[in-house]
Amino acid sequence: RVARPCVEEGGMLAVDLRGESQSIVRDVVAVQESLVALHAGSASQAGEAETLAVHARQVSETSESQLAAVGRLRFAAHERARCAVEALVRDADISAMERRRVETALRRALGQGLFELLYVTDAKGRQIVDNVGQVTTAYGDTGLGKDWSQRPWFRHPAGQRETYVSDFYRSAATDAYCLTVSAPILDASGALLGVLGADVDLGRLVELARNRQAG
Repeated sequence: RVARPCVEEGGMLAVDLRGESQSIVRDVVAVQESLVALHAGSASQAGEAETLAVHARQVSETSESQLAAVGRLRFAAHERARCAVEALVRDADISAMERRRVETALRRALGQGLFELLYVTDAKGRQIVDNVGQVTTAYGDTGLGKDWSQRPWFRHPAGQRETYVSDFYRSAATDAYCLTVSAPILDASGALLGVLGADVDLGRLVELARNRQAG
């Protein structure tokens, strides 16, 4: 499957969120009006039965609309984050695998406003840099020297040589929804040098998409 460009995905994300939220609001208002009519006793018994049927259908359609919105949000957010991380691992300072150069590149990437935490391991899963980011980790240190070799975000890109994207989860550090994206760092021959991991705040993804759409 060929992924669409990040800019297009960002625009899709903003449009989906705005369009789906408006649709859901309309459905909820209609449901509320049905309930008010029932409560006021303004309908006959036959009318009440019909109103209840309409109400049930509206609830079902609203749920389906919400599920569709979540699906599109998940796809667009994942594609946007994937594109950003795959571009980052191609940075020459990252593939140099020298701590000072890697940390410099991660700090530059942080300026994009997308990432909340960035880190790099060697080919065995040992972190070779300090965490670079805007949050404090739950484990309370810089991460340097930690062994992440058993974590899915390391094992998948290291073993499959492809990008790993987690589902949304609630950050222990910020209590906000985020996702983890990681990609293999390869040399010119395709040999594994290490893995770059990135924690991405969902709110930042949405905000960037809105800004792109507005621009």
